[in-house]
Amino acid sequence: MKSGVLFLCSGLGDILFSQKIAHYIESLGYTVHWPVLPQYGWLSDYIDNYNFISDSQSYYIRGQGLIIPEHVVFPGKEYYSIDTDTQITEDLFFYQGFRWYRDRHPLVMKAKYDMIDLDFEDWRDYIKFTRNKSKEDSLYYDVLGLKDGEEYVFVNRQYGTFEGDVYNKIPTDKSYYGCRVIDMSVIPGYSIFDWCKVLENCREINMVETALNYLLESPALFDSIKAKKLTLHHRNTGTVELKHLWCEVDYLFKLPWTYIMG
Repeated sequence: MKSGVLFLCSGLGDILFSQKIAHYIESLGYTVHWPVLPQYGWLSDYIDNYNFISDSQSYYIRGQGLIIPEHVVFPGKEYYSIDTDTQITEDLFFYQGFRWYRDRHPLVMKAKYDMIDLDFEDWRDYIKFTRNKSKEDSLYYDVLGLKDGEEYVFVNRQYGTFEGDVYNKIPTDKSYYGCRVIDMSVIPGYSIFDWCKVLENCREINMVETALNYLLESPALFDSIKAKKLTLHHRNTGTVELKHLWCEVDYLFKLPWTYIMG
């Protein structure tokens, strides 16, 4: 078996952005094996092109990436390490997605494609997934209590692979927008894809830069989102000059965001 292995387990935005890379590897005749963090185990329910590998005993170490337990096996696992460079042989396509050098390539997202000489410009066209309309309706009507035709603003202040990161500068008060506010949160049993109906039907979107940006650029959502009022905040930690904050992402997105600096 020709095995394609991707060392790119997080964050979710990286995984969505790199769908074209996985598609390219598959197009060369390799079966794609893609280990991901345990909290992304639901990916295979929406994207069935690739073998997403998720195990509850896998864990992440900063600087090392995903550590996979011995009982999880797949072709090419022996190469799965932060220390393994991208390599292509007749039987193996190992893609190292966590190693790049800022001093040589300031655009980190573009670098993911440059390392295998693949054009990144149409990355959004490869974000394809199967929508679960039943779960979308359940979230919309039963959990959030929304009604057809109801006016509301979608807000997201959460970001980062691990829970607990919140950007508190985005208003959530109804009085600020003049209508109801849906403030996105992690709801057990629902994935980011299950928010599609909520996103399609909102009046405007005010959010921090996160994995949602890549979902909104997908063919499934782009046309329904592009005419809305769109405001994007950078999750500035205070360690980078404001004028440099958007250089990593503003070249990626085609949606007409109003970018808020801090």
